Amino acid sequence: MLYLINSAGEQVYSHPLTSPIVSEAIQIDYFKNGKLQLLVATADKMYAIDRLGDPLPGFPLALPGEKITHLSLLDYDNNKEYRYFLATESGNLWLLDKLGKQLEGWSPLKLGEKTKSTPFHARVQGKGDFLVVLGASGKLYLFNRKGEPQAGSPVILPEGIASPIVLKKTSPPTLQTITTGGEVIEISFAGEILKKKQVQKTNRDDKFRELLDQKGNATLLVLEQFNKIQLFDNQQALLMTLPLKRDQTWLGYFDFGSSRKIIAVTDQEQGLGYLYDLKGNLLISTPLQSEGEIQISHQPNQGQYLIRTRYGKNLLEYLIPD
Repeated sequence: MLYLINSAGEQVYSHPLTSPIVSEAIQIDYFKNGKLQLLVATADKMYAIDRLGDPLPGFPLALPGEKITHLSLLDYDNNKEYRYFLATESGNLWLLDKLGKQLEGWSPLKLGEKTKSTPFHARVQGKGDFLVVLGASGKLYLFNRKGEPQAGSPVILPEGIASPIVLKKTSPPTLQTITTGGEVIEISFAGEILKKKQVQKTNRDDKFRELLDQKGNATLLVLEQFNKIQLFDNQQALLMTLPLKRDQTWLGYFDFGSSRKIIAVTDQEQGLGYLYDLKGNLLISTPLQSEGEIQISHQPNQGQYLIRTRYGKNLLEYLIPD
């Protein structure tokens, strides 16, 4: 069951689903009138739900004989002529137009393996549009809009890729990922591995990954050990050490510009949440009640942050000053 809760904490609607959600919840402006709808996918169907809880015309959509594993929304020219990019358990990629019609070259494109993370779109000046897909085997695939492989695709990456592929908005833009063993890999859109750099590790069982901010732009490096977690900046300078077990901890990174950068932490074993700045200083004197993900919104007009947590069957809201 999907519930939409407004900013006053009131239930706007509930909508029955066939099975649990497997995608992010994505807001769309389907009718281009400033009124937003919600797009989500379960393994069986893709739903587009309006502001009253009713499905949009033609929705929900199903892929016959397929189980959806990932969904991303593409809007090539920011004109709300959406494309729905779906990956399935059988190793197929589907690209549908705004109405749900299968597009040529993607009906489906048979990748031959499951995807490891959500596929995405990147536009590279002078090179055009790329659809970026990381396979479960560690192969990195680069396609154009028609589903044609681009130069150098697939790129064979080392074993143990730990994090999603990150788009680095440098000039020219590149792609970056890291292995669990701490090898940072930079890849060009020509399908070349540009750089490999090993992060220093102290123990054989150290596990590395990258932590993306809420906009998917900035990253921090996370080192997870059995009984502690360390966070580093892009120059691998230590930011903080948390005495928490890696399998009992949720981490979030929020970047609102300038000095407004927040690390959110949930100790799932204790049911407590904490907020830190990038120097490791606590931003709240009393822990939050939290058993999982923490959401943070910046409200500059009110000079405050709005924090939401889940605890048991409750959705909790907190306000802290900016």
